[in-house]
Parts: sequence; structure tokens; C-alpha cells
Amino acid sequence: MIFSAAFGGCAENAGTRDAVQRGYEALRDAVYNSEALVGIETFYRDAVGQLDTTDLPDADRQLWRSRIEYMVARGYQANEDKTRSVTHYESGLSALDGLAPDQVSSESWRMTSECISQLCLLKPVGWVVANGPKVSSYAEKALALDPRNAAAKVIVAAARIYPPAMFGGNPKRGIELMKEALAFGTAERDDLFNIYSGIGLAYGKLKNAAEARRWLELALELYPGNRYARSEYGKLGKD
Repeated sequence: MIFSAAFGGCAENAGTRDAVQRGYEALRDAVYNSEALVGIETFYRDAVGQLDTTDLPDADRQLWRSRIEYMVARGYQANEDKTRSVTHYESGLSALDGLAPDQVSSESWRMTSECISQLCLLKPVGWVVANGPKVSSYAEKALALDPRNAAAKVIVAAARIYPPAMFGGNPKRGIELMKEALAFGTAERDDLFNIYSGIGLAYGKLKNAAEARRWLELALELYPGNRYARSEYGKLGKD
């Protein structure tokens, strides 16, 4: 749903946009399913090649480039390759730098927020202090342009689930926000995974193991190989 608003174009371009989206989704699913890095790199090259040979408006192309760069960076990050993670997250940001004011969209704000969010885990403290506040503010800008942008809502919710209380953590509020994102009905597969796993982690923090397991099981139905969700699920033990 998100892309129906963010990506324009006439009907005859639909096939080419679909091919770009399929290339991106193959990469995304490999990353989220914690597949081998060599496979992720292959999907990345395929996605970039598809994008480079497809005739798209510039704003559409730059948004896809940002999404592809962000996703391969997630793959490198999961494999503890900090240098290449940072390089690709920065490429994801650079792809959006040249957008004209009339090309800025809910998705461009959301992708900028996503890249900065992950760079905050990898950059020096000074960079984090200067850029960290942009994560939530850019997600809110995305929601202002599209109030049903589920992925942007997930960013806002994650800021309540993952940090400790001293940095704004509030698992109960995080669960409410994640469920709001779910109710939009616009979540893509990775968004659903992020919602389910985020709620599961929040319930774990609230010492509700039964609900934590239930939501993490929903996440693992989408990506059964995901190392993070499997690890969090394993920590819960059994009743």
C-alpha cells in the first residue's frame, strides 16, 4: 500500500516497477530470514541490476535505491561487518539527498529515519547525539504525509520498546503503538515481522512470557530462520 502513494507512474510502467519490487523483496526476505551472506550479496546485485536497467522517474529510482542499500546494510550488520554496514546505510541516505522539495514523500522521510536509526548503533557518540533525535522526528514527518504508513509507525513504536526507561523506553506504550501500526492494514511482510517481534520483546520485558512467545511465534511464521527472533524466543524458556 505504501508504494501506491509514494511511487507514481502510468500503467505501462507497472511491469517494470513490479520487477524492481520483486528484486528488492527477494533481498529483503533473505536478510530477514538470516540467510548466508553470499546469497544476500547475490540478491543485492540482482536488485541493483534490475533497478539500473528499469525506466523509472528519478524520485522513484532514488527511493528504491535507498531501500535496497538499507536492506543489504542490514545483512552486513547482522554479520557484524560494521564497515560495509555503514557504507551502505550512508549510500541509502545519499540516494535521497538530491530529492527536490516536490519529490519528498512519506517514504523518503521514513527511509531517512530508518538509515539514521541503524547508523546510531554504529557511529561514534558525537554523531549519535547530533543525529539521534532525527529518527523520531523524521518518522513523524512520514506519518504527517501518510498517517497510515505502518513502517513509520513501527519506528515510533520501537523507540518505546527497545531503549531502557531512562532513554524513553515504555514497553506498554510500545505495544499500543505497534498494534496501531498493525491496525492500519498497510504493513508489508517485514513490517509485520517487526510488529510481531517488537510486541513479543515488549511482553518479555513486562515478564509476560506467554504473550511474548505467542507474538514471537507469529514473527517466526513469517521468517523462521531469523536469528534474532529465534534467540529471543529461546530466552523465554517454558512455563
